[in-house]
Order: sequence, then structure tokens, then C-alpha cells
Amino acid sequence: MIHATYVDDLLIEDATIEKASSDGLDLEFSKVELKRVQILDSGDDGLDLMGSDVDLLDSQVVGCKNNGISSGEQSEVTVRNSLVARARVGVLAKNASTVDLYGSLLFKNQTGIEVYQRTVRFEGNSKVKADVLYVVDSKREINRDDLGQDRLDVGRVMSRIPRRGMLEHLAQNVLGLESWEHLAVWSKKRAQGGLK
Repeated sequence: MIHATYVDDLLIEDATIEKASSDGLDLEFSKVELKRVQILDSGDDGLDLMGSDVDLLDSQVVGCKNNGISSGEQSEVTVRNSLVARARVGVLAKNASTVDLYGSLLFKNQTGIEVYQRTVRFEGNSKVKADVLYVVDSKREINRDDLGQDRLDVGRVMSRIPRRGMLEHLAQNVLGLESWEHLAVWSKKRAQGGLK
């Protein structure tokens, strides 16, 4: 729905991108800051990145038919206080890309995280880093197709809903939830464009 190429210091904030027929945001070789962005019900990837430097803050990527966040071709991505839910893959890191996750939650994706190298044009390890990685109710938490060519640098992988007091900013201020118990119903409605 939105495509940016070779753009420096692009800021998108307080935006909703809904029911894109393909990617919600497609960013190539750009430096972008995304604040309080909602990407809902995309026909392909929610956030498709090539060679970009992206900060995603206080945002929601829900109901994507393919990847919630697809980070490729040496992209550097920081995800803070954000939810990626109900996608085929929550976070994909490929072709020498790095994704850092802070205070974020991957929920009800078919695969939480996938890391691999697809081409030799962008050589080097792809990395996903987190102190605590929340991958909840996914059919598969992590998929790595070549353990020698990728890296996960995570302290702990949590596969249960955060307990009371954990990720409170995300639950209350970003998602507007009274408690994490409401996340399943809330995310299902969001994936279908509800709860405006």
C-alpha cells in the first residue's frame, strides 16, 4: 500500500494501514521511523524491508497473509513495545539482516521467527536478538534452515502469555488491553479489521 525507496529520515506515525492487497509497507534502502503504526489484514507482508534501517515503536502488525515483518538484504530493524500477530511468519530475517526485539510479543503466528540466507549476493549471518523473546501460541516458535548460517541471540524464549506486570506498556498503552487474557479475542478482531 505504501512504497518508499531511497528515502532518508522518513517518519510515519499514528497511521493505520488496513486491507492492503499486497504488502502494507514496502521499504527499500531507506531510513524509517514508525511510531504507533497499525498494519492490519495485509494480503502479503505487513512490513517488507530491503536494505533499510527501521525503528518500529508502539505498533501493531496483525493478520498478514505472509510475514508480519520481513527483514531482508542487510536491513537493520529495531522493534520496541510492539505486537506481531496472526501471520504465517511473525518475524523473518534473511540475507544478512538483523532484528532486535525489545518488550515485544509474537502471538498466534504459524511460525514465530524464521532465520535464513537465501542469496549469496548479501552474504553474512542474519540475526534475531532479544533479552526475552515472547513467542506465544505459534505452531512453531523458531525455524532455522541452516544453523551454521544464522544466529539467534536470545536470553529466554517465553511461550506463554506474559504474566501480570510483564510488558504492561504494550498491553495497556499500545493495545488498550486491561489484561493479557483478552489478547486472543482482541487480535482475531484486529486481524479482520475490527475494534476501531
